Amino acid sequence: MQFELRPLALALSSAALFTIAGCGSGGDAASGGGAPGAPAGPAAPVAPTLSGIAASGAAFTDAVITVIDRTGATVGTSEPVGSNGRYSVTLAADAQAPFVLIASRSGAPGEMQTMVSVLESAESTTVNVTPITHLVASRLSPSGDPLKLADAIAAGRSQVSAASVAAAVTEIRQILAPVLAATGTSETDLLKADFAVDGTGYDRLLDSIRVEIIPADATSSNIEIGIRQTGSDDTTPPPAIQFSSAQSSVASIVAANDITASSVGGAPIASETLVASGTSELIAALLRGLNACYALPTHVRVNLSTTAATAANIVAPECRNIFAGNDPANFKNGGARVGGGPNKPFRGMFFDGGTGTVFSQGNYEYTRPSDGRIVVSYRNRNADGDETFDTFTVQSEDGKLKLVGNGYEYPVEVVPSQQLRRHITLGQEAFSYYSTGYNLSVGNVTQGGASILDRVEVTTPRGNVLTLRPRPGRSQLVLQYNYLPNPAGSTDAVNGLSNTGELRLRSVYVDAATPANPSPRAKESARLYFANPANFPDDASIESMRAQSVWTFRYYLAADPATLAATQTFRTRTRPLSIRELRHQGLMALDEATLTRLRAASNPPGTVPEGQSLLPASAPLEPFAWTVPDTALPPTSASLFGLLSGTATPFDDGVRFGSTDRSAQILCPAGDAQCHPTVNGAYAENTYMNGISFDSSDATGRSFSMYYSMVRLNP
Repeated sequence: MQFELRPLALALSSAALFTIAGCGSGGDAASGGGAPGAPAGPAAPVAPTLSGIAASGAAFTDAVITVIDRTGATVGTSEPVGSNGRYSVTLAADAQAPFVLIASRSGAPGEMQTMVSVLESAESTTVNVTPITHLVASRLSPSGDPLKLADAIAAGRSQVSAASVAAAVTEIRQILAPVLAATGTSETDLLKADFAVDGTGYDRLLDSIRVEIIPADATSSNIEIGIRQTGSDDTTPPPAIQFSSAQSSVASIVAANDITASSVGGAPIASETLVASGTSELIAALLRGLNACYALPTHVRVNLSTTAATAANIVAPECRNIFAGNDPANFKNGGARVGGGPNKPFRGMFFDGGTGTVFSQGNYEYTRPSDGRIVVSYRNRNADGDETFDTFTVQSEDGKLKLVGNGYEYPVEVVPSQQLRRHITLGQEAFSYYSTGYNLSVGNVTQGGASILDRVEVTTPRGNVLTLRPRPGRSQLVLQYNYLPNPAGSTDAVNGLSNTGELRLRSVYVDAATPANPSPRAKESARLYFANPANFPDDASIESMRAQSVWTFRYYLAADPATLAATQTFRTRTRPLSIRELRHQGLMALDEATLTRLRAASNPPGTVPEGQSLLPASAPLEPFAWTVPDTALPPTSASLFGLLSGTATPFDDGVRFGSTDRSAQILCPAGDAQCHPTVNGAYAENTYMNGISFDSSDATGRSFSMYYSMVRLNP
């Protein structure tokens, strides 16, 4: 289940939501104290207790439930939600209905995952917090943003009563009618039903949908309800319900989203096409198995008496039995096998640093029709507190889910990608722009220093075909422009290679005063920018894209370029943000001292390469320092881009760091062509940097980049 994803600081930015209020009774609660025989005073008010279940299909583990009353005061908080999803909150005795309940837990670094519910009267003490209640709260919020509902109630902009809540519930029933029927929950109380987080009944309903609500502006939000229905093949995306909160007519929403017609075979959504009953509990059991494995000491998990660190070295039954066939050697994901080497799956099993890693927050994502394998999203946290959000592919075996990987031979990933591209040299700041699209990430697999791939042909969800090719100096394949010749001095063997795998669909200048013509695409070098603006002319064209889109990759090897070696598909879990949505998302910023240093090292107009910053050869590059505003996700990696000295050959170097870090140093990796031959970490003489990117990701895999560019734009 996909729930609301927000930066942690953004979720806390509303003072009305998180103002600390007294949680006591508001006075002396003793029942006596008067003289014997004196008339008893008025009874102290009794503090009500709210309870229910917080679940997104799986239990919403680790979340804290915060209750806000109609005055905007915080009147109670819960203990963290456990594995059964149940919570309990004792309210301040003077708490005033209606109440807004906010379930929040940490997501990706700096991010808060949030679901909202509402209780209209203190006469009831039971209410759940689920993606369904999140939708109900959206219908009650004037902006469609559930997180703004408490503010709206306190300000008198939203009237929450038994009648208005009932009306909102009725609307959600109409919108979800086919899914309610398929899961047997048409008559279930959507706010207050008692249920178990075992993947059956109401919990199966939660497993069968994914909800994402993205604020578009101050008065509306974009809403998508994805139906987690097994497609007829791996290339068919599931149906989805998409609408704006500004649409007041439920009839028009239902008419525009005929999910029965778009479901498998055009037939009504049926129980057998949705997630199998009980899947949530199977996922939870798999995570418990992983935790049992990683709780063992390293020498018990693996036998490293030999120099190898492969699947065969994993000896503990607790670790072997979580893999298909009870053998880690059966796991293959994008050509990678389990092992202790760099970038190997489950590498932590082989090292003491992996001991104590905890896997949690498992959620069903989708089932591959071709082989029945299931994609599961999860969080893992190591003993040092470092967290990763990712997915793995599992299969059903002997009544359990076992790790098996996607089975693919070659790497593949499509990442919804958002960027703010700032031009910091040559007085070009006015041409800084936002862009949104996808990063087509295919690792450059090499053997003997040469790529084994000739090209990868990518068919987009709209049927367009793009070509990715290897390029010297790049760790990822890059897009090819068939219509562009190579620039003078290029050593590329193939014409028209770009410097990027970024598929930019739309871009808009940051400064509204900058004339839209020429567009950012026209101002940039075509080798840095790739777009098809005719198909994505406005924000609505981006917002209409499905979260789960299917991309097809066809691989051709350098040894036999004429023969198709493999076909692989990739399904995204979310879509890119539109530009107006992206403006709501803050991004990190280099501090002024760092910017001043970069500008001071850059070449002035007329000096080649114009605007680019000379990298130091006598010592390593100084650290970069940055700040992170309240509405931003903190970066966790940085990549430096440049050209080899005196050539048109690109290179890129990077570094990863913690989400709490506010500075990092990029060292040139010893032995690479761009590095100084004798000064460790320094760059070769006359090597220039033309850009640096700071990147972060949320729990769905959506990436955000602040890119500082130092290149001369087109006139």
